[in-house]
Amino acid sequence: MNRKEKLVLIALACVFVLGVVFSIKDLNVSVMNTEERAAYDQQTEVLRTGLIDVNTANAMELQLLKGIGTTKADAIVKYRETNGSFSKKEDIMNVPGIGPATYEKIKDRLQITEKSMDESKQEQHHSEEERININRASQLQLEKLPGIGPVKARSIVEYRELNGDFNDLPDLILVKGIGEKTFEQIKPMITISH
Repeated sequence: MNRKEKLVLIALACVFVLGVVFSIKDLNVSVMNTEERAAYDQQTEVLRTGLIDVNTANAMELQLLKGIGTTKADAIVKYRETNGSFSKKEDIMNVPGIGPATYEKIKDRLQITEKSMDESKQEQHHSEEERININRASQLQLEKLPGIGPVKARSIVEYRELNGDFNDLPDLILVKGIGEKTFEQIKPMITISH
């Protein structure tokens, strides 16, 4: 390479470096100082390792738990919306996709505050007027019960049509698709009158 070619190559390299420098300057990116970075790291650590109230946390907060991704976090929120607040940490294993192995990973980071437990108890105490009479309720009314969708609601109505009114609340488990777990969930919200 002759002298002229070397000078052209050096000039091109200088133009490239200046272009990079001015591009970065134009981005106007602020850089955290040491104190800001330390505060940011501390907040991140608290979020990553702090306790999470399963009755108040949103899906993004739940994803901070080990082994809880988008799908499981959404399932927890949906379960809580459908079935009401969790009364104890172990209840999270009722959520589809969260079994004992996942629970063991996250149990030390879960909490249920007094406030959320009080709200859960209030949700479970329904006055007689608010309860759904399973002998008179329509399919749409039955669908409002947690864990009872269109299929189970229709099964309840069909059972009533074939066998007559329910005599006792526990008779509801005779309906196909209604087990002990579902019955215990809806028990405080239902009543029987003939």
